[in-house]
Amino acid sequence: MHLRRNLESVALAALLTAVPIAHATAPTDAFATAVRTWFDAPAEAGGALEALHTAFPEDDDVAWWLARVWIDQGRAAEARALLVGRSGRKVPEHRFAWLRARASEHSDPAGARAELARALASPALALDPDRTEVYTLGARLAWSAGDEPGTLAVVLAAGGTLPGFSTLERRAPLGPLRVEMDGHVGVVTTGGLVVQGAMCGVDARAPIEAAGARLQRADGRDCLGAGARGHLAPAPGGWGYVALDAPEGQGIFTIAGCDAAPHAVRRGAGLSSPAWLGGTLLWVEGGVAHTGEGSSWPDVNVLRLATIPEGVLAVVWESGAPRLRFAPSPDQPLALVFAEDPPITRATACPSPRAARAPGAPPPRPAHPR
Repeated sequence: MHLRRNLESVALAALLTAVPIAHATAPTDAFATAVRTWFDAPAEAGGALEALHTAFPEDDDVAWWLARVWIDQGRAAEARALLVGRSGRKVPEHRFAWLRARASEHSDPAGARAELARALASPALALDPDRTEVYTLGARLAWSAGDEPGTLAVVLAAGGTLPGFSTLERRAPLGPLRVEMDGHVGVVTTGGLVVQGAMCGVDARAPIEAAGARLQRADGRDCLGAGARGHLAPAPGGWGYVALDAPEGQGIFTIAGCDAAPHAVRRGAGLSSPAWLGGTLLWVEGGVAHTGEGSSWPDVNVLRLATIPEGVLAVVWESGAPRLRFAPSPDQPLALVFAEDPPITRATACPSPRAARAPGAPPPRPAHPR
């Protein structure tokens, strides 16, 4: 393999020295050899293409391939300068716009979006072997610019799924949610755009759920003394949690902040997932959602609860997986949140307390159908 590559390089050099510099475009065989090097031995492609570009600086197609190599090598500024004013012979125009956008993504995001808009508008994009990369860059640029509708439009144009992005059809008109599904954490926007790894706004003063069932501060120090605690949730005047094995006992407690003394709200073992709807406490006990006035949805196996401005989110065990449901209040029936009804292990409103790992700490007990 190395011998063949060396022979190709020697042949390319010989061919270039034999061709007059006056030629505006590279010989077909020399160009094909250089491009094949990019596919067969990417680390060696730069040298072959640079030699070809030196001999034929006016060849836009050679410049495009060299710019692509330079971007992969982290030489975006050089690639951007090389592509200025070029349009290509056989390389379509929209691919030049895409590459200029790639080269400008970090240095000039607005300019990159403008360039990519031309690529996204090209009918030739439908047949482009790199169209997924083009759409993904478009979605990433739009999201970074805070353009949720623009991001959603690009994802839908790509068929509804891109690396890091997808869509869900909302059945309930809710605000943005932080969801954990398929082992990933992301945000679902009001329009149904799913952005993997996106951050919800958080309160910097809030405790953080940490591995090992601890509550800790943002700097890593323990929020409370030794003990197993989890199921962190916003509560009136502070935050609530479940003490599993802690000096304050077992049950649901609230704290105004990490330096405040815990306040017992409901004592007992086997309590989980506290949530406050206004001044009303909800929690899970034995797979059933409870309030101070009794149980809610007694025929549903409830794993987790969370409250949002619009009502209550419940993760339930249904059809062999955890599913997300919504009700405006504990006395109303649960309904689908998303038409696709994907398995979701946890969902909270944005902003929400941070969790140090997904899908939260501690995870719910294994659920079984009743």
